[in-house]
Order: sequence, then structure tokens, then C-alpha cells
Amino acid sequence: MKNLIRYVALRHLQLRPARTILTTLGVAFGIALYLAISIINRSTQESFRENVESVSGKSQITISAGPTGFDESKLETIQKVEGVGHAVPMVEARAFFHGATEKDESLYIIGVDLLQESAVRTYKTTDDKIIDDPLIFLNQPDSLVVTKKFAAERGLTIDSKMDLATTNGSKVFTVRGLLEPEGAARAYGGSLAIMDIDGARAIFGKVGKIDRIDIVPSEGVDLTRLEEKLREKLGGGFTVERPEEQSAATEKMVASYQMMIAFFGSLALLVGLFLVFNSVSISVAERKREIGILRALGASRNGILGVFVLESAMMGLLGAFIGSGLGRILADFMVKQVTYSLSAQFHTNVQANHLELTLSQFLTTLALGAVTSAIAAFLPALRASRITPLEAMKSSGLESNRQERGGQRGVIFGATLLVFVYFSMRFQWNRIFAPIEQITQGASVLGAAFFGPALVFLMIRGLRKVTRLGKIPIFRLAQENLIRSRRRTATNVMA
Repeated sequence: MKNLIRYVALRHLQLRPARTILTTLGVAFGIALYLAISIINRSTQESFRENVESVSGKSQITISAGPTGFDESKLETIQKVEGVGHAVPMVEARAFFHGATEKDESLYIIGVDLLQESAVRTYKTTDDKIIDDPLIFLNQPDSLVVTKKFAAERGLTIDSKMDLATTNGSKVFTVRGLLEPEGAARAYGGSLAIMDIDGARAIFGKVGKIDRIDIVPSEGVDLTRLEEKLREKLGGGFTVERPEEQSAATEKMVASYQMMIAFFGSLALLVGLFLVFNSVSISVAERKREIGILRALGASRNGILGVFVLESAMMGLLGAFIGSGLGRILADFMVKQVTYSLSAQFHTNVQANHLELTLSQFLTTLALGAVTSAIAAFLPALRASRITPLEAMKSSGLESNRQERGGQRGVIFGATLLVFVYFSMRFQWNRIFAPIEQITQGASVLGAAFFGPALVFLMIRGLRKVTRLGKIPIFRLAQENLIRSRRRTATNVMA
């Protein structure tokens, strides 16, 4: 087996450098896109989790009632519930900074009660003073405290003016303080600002309203029992949950979006695998005589199978190594577009500030490239292992018949998948079983891939008639070559 690898597999890769390089790059580009999306998805999940944890602070229970909020009188009701140590109100809003470098970048604004805020959240500045003049901050409803990161990116200082677009119209705000990126100021990548709760109500048209209440329970209180008491006291229409439940719900909400873009990343990897399949198929056809000689000299079927599978695994491993570096670079280019799409879709400011390729991701990517390339090469390698010395000397008529039967099975399989896609979309099966949506997406791609070659061959036959009438030999020669090499043509169309 060692001699087969050394003198056959490695030698063949060296003798066909162009094909080896193109196939390896095909795998590399597929791996790069797949890995870039994986890195971004992981970073955005961490961002959502960090946002919830930073804003929740010391609170262990959060009460909300949807985007419209609820009457502030409920605060007193909650404060009287046994086991509630601190109940701190908050008003939430999202505003757009007209001068942002990124299109429609948003600023998450929270209106808080400064007298109670320290019980839940911590803020820090270099001189331990958040606001230079607290009276001005409280008396001027346009007062805003932003993070130093946000201010530095936009050239803001104390008393700078900002024109922000809000749901209640365009408003001008004044910067009254700057926060270090610690505690709540770490949320949303620093794109967070705080206001006095009464000023926020006046600015955003929420007078008499509260968006959420953060609860710090008394020491030794059973949280489950306290949640039950709060639900009983508030009645329907309120959501009483813990921060970790809120984080899980948010991650579940964006999971379908992340799965969709991961699916398209997988398609790029699939194209690379089609290239591997095609490359090995061509190699088997070219080396049929060589395979027959090796079999006559005593090479086993498993040995021949191993040679072709190992060739592909080596190309896949090298492609994955190159793709890992490209994927990390590609993630930097893609992250802004992906986070912007998430922000627009879920009406929140999504950041992905910790893009990193971990060792486990790198090793998984290498294994993915090698294993999937080996799998892609298995069928043509299996055909190669079944070639006998006698068959290697015969004409290719038998092989053509096999290709014809294989092509027919592929068309039937593709047509079946497309029929499934039609009924799934027609009767909206995803409402019955949620994962059907992802299954349908995959079936539509595979169905088109397997059924597409049949349409191409029909088109070629139609063109043959036209070119015969037009007497264009070069077109006829190209068409004959496409029809004669059915498997290679079909594989290229599928890719």
C-alpha cells in the first residue's frame, strides 16, 4: 500500500499540477465561505448573550410586556410583592445616528432611574464621575451619556450635539457624560447610551410607560416561587423571565436566519466537493489502463480504492488548510453586512466584535476538508477498484451503458426531490414541522443539481439539429464531446 501511495497517488498529483491546484482551490474557497459564516455566527451568538448579561446586570428576573410597554403604576405593585429586593424600571428605545459611517447604524438608548440604577447596573468613568453636572442632566431631557468607544468613533466630546432619528421623529441630543467600556457599557459593542427615565419618556413619547423592570430579589428567596408570585400578581400579558431565558429566546429567534446563511455556506462547500468528484471521475477514466496493469501485477481492490480516496483526502486537507486562512480574512469582510441584516431584521443593534478562529474550529475544518473530499471521491474510486485487467483492455461501450443507467437514476432522484419541494411549498409543511424549511431548501438545490443535466442534454440535442442545418463543425464537435462524456458533463452542470 505504501508503494501505491508513493509511486501512484503522489506521482499522479505531481503530474497533473493544474488539475490538482484547481481542485484544491475549489475546496479551499468552499471551506473559506463555510468557515467565515461559522465564525460570524459564533460571534453574533456571543454578542447577543453579552448584550443580555450586560444590560441585565445584577437582576435575576426581568418583567416586560412587548414593544408598547406597560403602565408605570405596575412598578409599585411589583415592589410590594414579598421577596422583591429592588425593582428598577427602564425605558428602551432605538435611534439612528445620521452621521454614522455605516448605513442606518443604530444606538440603543435606555432610560433609567439614576437613584435606583446602582442596585442593578454598574457604570464607570476614568474620574469615577459619570456626569459633570447631575442637575443639568436631570433638568434637560435631551441629556445623553454615551460610551467612550462610541464617542471616539464619531468625534464626540462633552456638550457635543447629536441629531438622531427616532420613532417619535428627529431629535437633537446633548452628550453630558462618557462611559468606560465596562458593565452595561459593554453591550451592543459600545453603541449604548443612557438617559434619565423621565427625559426618555418625554423624548420617545412614552410618558407614563415602562418597557421593562429588572428585579433583584431579597437574599435567600426562591426564584421559582418569586416568579410564580409575580405572574399571579400581574396577570396575563406580561413576560416574567430570567436573563438566561431571555438570552436563549433571543438566540432561538435568530437561529433560523443563521441556519439559512450557514446553508448557503454549505452550498459553496458542496460545489468544491463536486469538483473533487469530477476530478477523480476524469482521473479514473484517464488511468483505466494503468489501473488494469496494477491489478494484473497484484494490486488489490482495496489498494486501488485507497489510492484514489487518499489522493482526494490530501487535496481536501490542503484545501482546508488554505481555506482556513481565507475564511478568517473573509469573515472580516462579511461581518458588517451580516450584522446589519440581523440588526434590520430583528430591530436591535447586533455587533460581532470577537471574530476569532479557535483551535477546535481549525482542526474541525481540516478534518471536514479531508473527510468530505474522501467521501466525494468514494464512488468514482469504487468504480476504479472494480476494473479488472480484462475490462481495462475492452472498449468503453459497457461504461457508456452504465453511465446511461446512472444518469437515468439521477434524473428520477432529482425529479422526486423537486416534486417534494413543490408540495412542501404548496401546502406549507414547515408550519407543521419547522425543520422542513431547511430540508426543502436542501432538496431544491439537490433536485435542481440532479435534474439539471437532463435539461442540458435535451438542449444539446436541440442545438445539434440547428448546427447540422447551419453546418458549423466546431459546434457539432463540442456537442458530441459533451454527450460522449455524460458523467463529466453532468457533474459540471451539477456543480
